[in-house]
Amino acid sequence: MYKMRTVMVKKFGLMAVAALLIAGCGSTGKGGGSNYISGTIKNGEEQTLYFEELTPEKIVLIDSVKIKKDGSFTINKPARRINYYRLRLGKEQASNMYASPANVIVFISDSSEKLTIEADGKAMNSDFKISGSKETDLLQEINAYILKGEKTIDSLNKIYQETPDKFNQQEGQMIFDDVTKKRATYMREFALTHSENFVVLQALPFLNPDADLDIYKKINESLMKKFPTNGWVINLSKRVEQLSFLAPGTVAPDFTVKTPEDKDISLKDFRGKYVLIDFWASWCRPCRMENPNVVATYNKFKSKGFTIFGVSLDQQKDAWVKAIKDDGLVWQHGSDLKYWDAAPAKLYNVSSIPYNILIDQNGKIVAKNLHGPELENQLTILLK
Repeated sequence: MYKMRTVMVKKFGLMAVAALLIAGCGSTGKGGGSNYISGTIKNGEEQTLYFEELTPEKIVLIDSVKIKKDGSFTINKPARRINYYRLRLGKEQASNMYASPANVIVFISDSSEKLTIEADGKAMNSDFKISGSKETDLLQEINAYILKGEKTIDSLNKIYQETPDKFNQQEGQMIFDDVTKKRATYMREFALTHSENFVVLQALPFLNPDADLDIYKKINESLMKKFPTNGWVINLSKRVEQLSFLAPGTVAPDFTVKTPEDKDISLKDFRGKYVLIDFWASWCRPCRMENPNVVATYNKFKSKGFTIFGVSLDQQKDAWVKAIKDDGLVWQHGSDLKYWDAAPAKLYNVSSIPYNILIDQNGKIVAKNLHGPELENQLTILLK
């Protein structure tokens, strides 16, 4: 079984996925003209261009213009405040605000800037240049680094999927670990260097929220002073509060969900044992790939005071129940079948799966997000 650590990510704002939305190479320099945004979009002649603000709750239309026959356009209405914005060509809408269709460009700006954009209407999200925004320059810089690592990991996954029998797991794991280690170091340095920039939100999802909690707190304090009414910053503040609330040593908050048999099951029901709250879903491929490791860990420690509480982020009960049976997950399970809106996931601030929290006999949090050897080593120490 391929053991490299992969996750299905719930988008923490646009931070974790802006790399998928901003893939082009940005130019530098001052914006031009008397309009807020001006530029040229080839292959977009006489189409409608929409200028939209991206808030955590919704997409807000600010202005729309018709591109001229020569591909040029101007937008007079400025950005309302520092935030994520996008230009969308044509009427095609993404299935959700975190998707990255080819007809959009996402950037960061505020009302003080004047931007110049050159793009290709056939590949807006990957073939464009934008100038006039320092925050966007930084955004493209960090996204270029993210994409480089993702391409390496995707290539490893592709090789494994196509030729699993010939795949060198040890070598693959070394490459994967090197990518993730370097990325974490880069993001940590970026976050500390740009702690007062709005774009620092892009780096935070790649930090360890437990080990780097002090960095989270520092950035939260800095951004709240500068942008106290921004929705993304307010969300960060809530996240920092939640992270502090769920720090190791604190009592894990209780919750109740329904079992596959439609009976109530609560976290408090597991008191007296070490319990791993395992957040997963039938639709999450990395979760399903990880499940054999979870089963092996359960079988090794189940007779020593350890159990697992599977909490699913599924929406379809049949798919959830089938996955439990197919993967041999014989421990207790619960779900409210509300996908990322699942109450336990919100309570524990789950932004990616598989994700787990290890709790001791008294209900206190011991550690978070342990997998493979890390989980086994921790349980070996605790259950001697």
